[in-house]
Amino acid sequence: MHYQKRACVLYSAVLLCLLALCVKLYFLSCVDNRAMTVLDGQYSGKLNICQRSGFIYDRYFCLLSHDKCTDILVVNPSECNNIYEISQEAAKITSVMRQSEILEKIHEGVPFTLSVRNDEQAQKLCESYDGLYYCNSYEENTRTAQHLLGYSRDNEGITGIRASFNELLYHTLYAINYATFTDNAANQSMSPLTIHSEAYDSRDGIVTTIDKELQQFCDRLEGKVKSGCIIVADSTSGEILALSSFPSYSIAKLPEYLSSDKGELLNRTVYSYTPGSVFKIIVSAAALESSADYYSFTHNCTGSIQVDNYTFNCHKQSGHGEISMEQAFAQSCNCYYVALARDIGIEEIISTAKKLELDMPIKADFLAETEHRFIDEGNDSEGYLANIAIGQGDLCLSPLDMINVMMCATTGKTQKLSVVLGEVQNGEIIYKNENTEKSVFSEETVCLLCKMMEECVNTGTGRAAKIEDVRMGGKTATAQTGRYYGKGVEYVHKWFCGFYEGIEKRYIFAVLCDNTPENFLSPADVSGDLCRFFKENMY
Repeated sequence: MHYQKRACVLYSAVLLCLLALCVKLYFLSCVDNRAMTVLDGQYSGKLNICQRSGFIYDRYFCLLSHDKCTDILVVNPSECNNIYEISQEAAKITSVMRQSEILEKIHEGVPFTLSVRNDEQAQKLCESYDGLYYCNSYEENTRTAQHLLGYSRDNEGITGIRASFNELLYHTLYAINYATFTDNAANQSMSPLTIHSEAYDSRDGIVTTIDKELQQFCDRLEGKVKSGCIIVADSTSGEILALSSFPSYSIAKLPEYLSSDKGELLNRTVYSYTPGSVFKIIVSAAALESSADYYSFTHNCTGSIQVDNYTFNCHKQSGHGEISMEQAFAQSCNCYYVALARDIGIEEIISTAKKLELDMPIKADFLAETEHRFIDEGNDSEGYLANIAIGQGDLCLSPLDMINVMMCATTGKTQKLSVVLGEVQNGEIIYKNENTEKSVFSEETVCLLCKMMEECVNTGTGRAAKIEDVRMGGKTATAQTGRYYGKGVEYVHKWFCGFYEGIEKRYIFAVLCDNTPENFLSPADVSGDLCRFFKENMY
């Protein structure tokens, strides 16, 4: 009986093993198609060649988001006959391998890729020898308009347009080139390659309002601005043509910026700052909209003015003497604007600021202010009014706000600011922007404001921006921060907001140098460079 039991157990074990073997054979023969080829000693191989995210273009359909980089030469050893010649010629157009290394890779029999420097020579090589294939290749550009376009990580958009359109750019429009072939167990190719392109040659993507040539010029002005930003826009449409924030950053150093006090990753165009004297544009508009007679309003500037037991000083300590609105604007006379604000009242200033939509965070498509501080409508003290009149106190505006102000000051109308024109679908641009134009100021007010801004550049504090033989104007500002650099030198926010009369359109711009020692840098000087670029390039 004991032996019979052991025989039954052994017999059962053999049956179970046979059953398992049958199941495995069934799986190999019916479920895994690749496993079928194992029996023949063949496999289906795949070689990834290159991949990219969706494209982002400027307004003229020039590529912003990617650079056409070193292209790719795909080598399939099983098709190569003259392997010595191929390795010799390939070594001439690549810097990643020497001839001996290329020859060794061919001998291994496994398909591989080479980055090549000269696309014309690479294509000729493919035409001359079997076993060689050529593919275009793109890599993301993280230098041009970097705070607007943003950056990505692990094929996901992290900031800027890349984050706002992440699903479209990194999923829907994600493109790849790859090759398939029959290989053996050693991964060696046993057949010609088949090159597959999943939308790699597609031109679909996002079209921005940016002018690439202008944008790259503004990006290069970092050498002068150091910390701050530049925005340029079309005064009529509200389309932003260039948007640069400084300091710039390097993708390779992203972790370092987390502990940096320079704010490399901040997009300063959407942060709020004390506006200082550029707010005098709003105060002037409030007075002129109330009555054009205020253009003749005068004040005797003695160098200071007393308000609620506080003394407000003018930057010219000896005073400007009897001064009109046009002169006070050009010379940025604080005493005049305190007196003017007292005469028209804070309600008029608040009403005008609301017409400009300064009482709410401003947006330009996905760009939005990170914080917002408007005039305290419950504070009716004269001291508070005096601070508001010269753009100080708790009022804060962003560079985007000031672009909106300049649009209204130069056209009398407000229009929704935008940085995205639409999408490219199947080679055609689908525009998304709608006209949201609203009248704000009278033609007379606009005419007088532009005249005052021209005078500021011609004879006033904005002379550094002056370019001969063109019509332009603007307003300077030096806004106090209460923080000091070294002995008695205050950190300030320095502004220049202006316009340039181009050949076909009027350009408006805002230049900010933030947290700058008072005697360092000049936004007016930077604005002069910008206007010189306009003139030389016939904008």
